[in-house]
Amino acid sequence: MRKIHWFFLLIIFIVIILGFIFLFSRKKTFFYFDGVVSIDKSDTKYVAVGYNNDNDLHYNKAKLTMYDTDKNKLFEKLYNVGIKSNFNDVIFDDNDVIAVGNYVKKKELKNNYATGVIVKYDSKGNIIFEKSYHKYSFTTFNSIYYFNDYYFVVGQSFSSNEGGAVLLKIDKEGNIIWEKYSDKGKNSIYQDLTIVDDSIYVVGGYDNKGIIDKYDLDGNYLTGSLYDNIDKDGFNDIVSDQSNIYVVGATLSDDNSSDALIVKYNMDCEFEKETLYHNDGLTKYHKLIIDDDSLITIGSITIKNKNKKDETIHNGVIGKYNLDLEEISVSVNEDERDDYFKDIFLENNNYIVVGYSAYEDGNYYSKFIRFSDALKVLSVDSY
Repeated sequence: MRKIHWFFLLIIFIVIILGFIFLFSRKKTFFYFDGVVSIDKSDTKYVAVGYNNDNDLHYNKAKLTMYDTDKNKLFEKLYNVGIKSNFNDVIFDDNDVIAVGNYVKKKELKNNYATGVIVKYDSKGNIIFEKSYHKYSFTTFNSIYYFNDYYFVVGQSFSSNEGGAVLLKIDKEGNIIWEKYSDKGKNSIYQDLTIVDDSIYVVGGYDNKGIIDKYDLDGNYLTGSLYDNIDKDGFNDIVSDQSNIYVVGATLSDDNSSDALIVKYNMDCEFEKETLYHNDGLTKYHKLIIDDDSLITIGSITIKNKNKKDETIHNGVIGKYNLDLEEISVSVNEDERDDYFKDIFLENNNYIVVGYSAYEDGNYYSKFIRFSDALKVLSVDSY
C-alpha cells in the first residue's frame, strides 16, 4: 500500500510539473495592432502617422504612411530607432513632411524614460533629418505647427523635480531657436498649439486643470488661464476663427464618469462660454476643426462591457456645434467593439475621421471613416 501511495504522489507531482511547463512555455496570443493617430493633407497626397506592433517583440513602432487622394498607400516607413517608438503628429511643409513623437531605448524601458524626436522626411519617405531631445528623463512631443519658415513644437519633458510642459521653436534644419517651459512644474504638459496674429496659443494641463497659455513669437509669455476639474490630459486640442479660441477635453464627475467639453475663450485667453456632452461612462472630446460657422469635434465614450465586467468598450463620437457652442448634432459610432477616433479633416463637404478599431479576430486596424455634413457614415476603409 505504501508503494502504491508514493506512486500516485509521484504521478500527481509529474502532472503538476508538466502543467507548469505547458503554462509558461506556450506562446502568448499575439494581437496585431496598427493605428493612425494624426493626418495632414496637401493638394495631391495625405500623410498619416501612428504606430504598429508587427515585430518580433511586439512593441509599438512609429510609422509614417503616404496616401494618394484615393487613400491608396504610396509607401509606409517604420521609424526603427529604440526598442519602441510612436509618432503623435505630422504636417506637410511643401513636399516634405515632419513628424514628432518619442522613442524608448532598451536601457530606458524599465525606468519609463523616453526621448523626444522630430523627424523630417522628403516626398519619397527618405529621412532629411532626425533630432532627438532629451533634456530631462522623459520627453515626448505631441504636436507641431508650421509658421513663417519655422516649426513650433509642444510636449512634455521632465525628471524627478524639473521640467514639464515645453514649447520649442525650430528652424527648417532642425536646430532649436529657443525653448520655453511652463511655470506649472513637472506635472504640466502641452498637448497642442495654434498661431494667430503673431501670437502662439498652447493648451494642455496639470493636476486636473486645463491650461491655455499665450506667447509671442520670441517665446515671451503674455497671458493665460486655468480651467478646474478636468481629466489628467487637460485640454487636448485648439482651433481659432481669428476672433475666438476653442478648446476641447473632458470634465470629471463625482461618480467617476466624465463629460466631453468644449470651451470658448477670447483672444486674451479669458473664458467666454462652455458646453458639455454626456453619455455613459467616460465621455471626452479629443480633436476639433472649424468648418465655416461650425465646430466639428471627435472623441470617445468608454463604458464597461456588460457581458465581461473586466473589459471596456470604446465608441467613437462625432459632434457638430455652432460657434456659440450650441449643439447641432452628435452621433455615436457603435459598429465595432472598439472604435478610436484620433483625427479629423474636411474634404469635399464631408468629414474624414481617422483612427483604428478592433475587429472580431481581436486585431486592430487603421481606418478612414467618411461622414456626411449631417454626421451620417458614408464609407469606411480599413487598412
